[in-house]
Amino acid sequence: MIFNKLITKPLPRNLFLMVFFGILSALFGMLKIQIPGIVGVASDLRELPLIIGIFNFQNPIYAIGLSAITILTKTVEGSYYSSIISHSTALMIFWVFFYFLKKQKTNPYSFGLLGGFFVCIYYMVFLIPLLIITNHLFGLNTDKYFIAFYYNLLLTVRFEIIGVVLITMFYLVQHKLQLNLKIYKKNLEDVVEERTAYLNSVIEELKLTQQYLVQNEKMISLGTFSAGIVHEINNPLNFISGGIQLISELKNEISKNKTVDFNERFENAINFINEGLFKTTSIVKALQSFTSRTTSKRIDSDIHKIIENSLLFLNFSIPENVSIIKNYHLKAKIPVFEDEIHQVIIEILRNALFELNKKTQKDSAIDITTSENEEFAILTISNNGGEIPEQYLSRVFDPFFTTKEPGEGVGLGLSIVYTFITEHKGKIRVENSNTWVKFIIELPFKN
Repeated sequence: MIFNKLITKPLPRNLFLMVFFGILSALFGMLKIQIPGIVGVASDLRELPLIIGIFNFQNPIYAIGLSAITILTKTVEGSYYSSIISHSTALMIFWVFFYFLKKQKTNPYSFGLLGGFFVCIYYMVFLIPLLIITNHLFGLNTDKYFIAFYYNLLLTVRFEIIGVVLITMFYLVQHKLQLNLKIYKKNLEDVVEERTAYLNSVIEELKLTQQYLVQNEKMISLGTFSAGIVHEINNPLNFISGGIQLISELKNEISKNKTVDFNERFENAINFINEGLFKTTSIVKALQSFTSRTTSKRIDSDIHKIIENSLLFLNFSIPENVSIIKNYHLKAKIPVFEDEIHQVIIEILRNALFELNKKTQKDSAIDITTSENEEFAILTISNNGGEIPEQYLSRVFDPFFTTKEPGEGVGLGLSIVYTFITEHKGKIRVENSNTWVKFIIELPFKN
């Protein structure tokens, strides 16, 4: 890990490459290649690590150290200095060619061909002529003419040149392919990141839209409930009004003897008032539990109380021919957001009443059953308004799916129900059972 971080820095990286390719070149220089059947041809691949090394350098000055390391296998002192000068000079000039090549936007195969062409120039224009000149400067091979010496060296290393050219071309092609792959990967990552950011923004917008739709649906529900609330509150107010009227009638008799009839009427007045206050208080408390979330955490709640509150809201809209059957077997409280579960139950009951209102049979019923197993509290709300067509069963919780006529609903109610149950880490499903439709809700006992 430390080594990887270290060689990513320019100076340590270049020093490491200089030593590595220099030693590799020195080792290659110790391996002589003899070509059978061709007299006078003996060569090595010393130049291959030098060329690949200089290609990877960020600064050409390291060519001097690279040349000094690779000539460690030379034995003649004059030839040693001549080789350092000729190699380092040729490599520094060659680095400029490679720098130019890297800047070109070419495909991998053109990149490899140009690199192979530059290797030929490296040998024929720079390395061999510089080697001859430096040899003469150090008093080596002074008996040979430049052109004859050049031709002899070129003939001797011709197979080396071909080998180095081919290997270099393959190296440059795979380097360019790998570089293009990295660029493609980076572009792909950028695209993925951009798309992810876009999707996140869309999700946030959808969440805001969902919240708006939930609140809108709740306001629609509240609009529906308001008529029922007025109706329900009006009844207890009648009790209170009747009680006050009786008290007013009894006011003049207070000073007279209290007869049995007086006591009964007075007691009835008190009972009327108390019953009216009790019912009014119950309605207000039920409305408060539906419309406000007092905590961001789920609280242990009595599901039966939530059911009763929901029925209280819908009481005015339940026809006389529809009976409500209750089978409460759940004993434990469950952690829920009460306002959401209120809306879940009310929405399912509203759908049931909508279906039952389309029927004329006298035995219409809604069955509300609670039970439990080891992990879940189970709430089943059934109605005998008729089965849901099989092709619709898998779609009832889809947003905007509805079988109602235009203007009767937009298909968000059961979608919101599904969202709320999922938020509780619960499960909800719908199934047909003879002429009954059952909504089965499972809510976990643990948060």
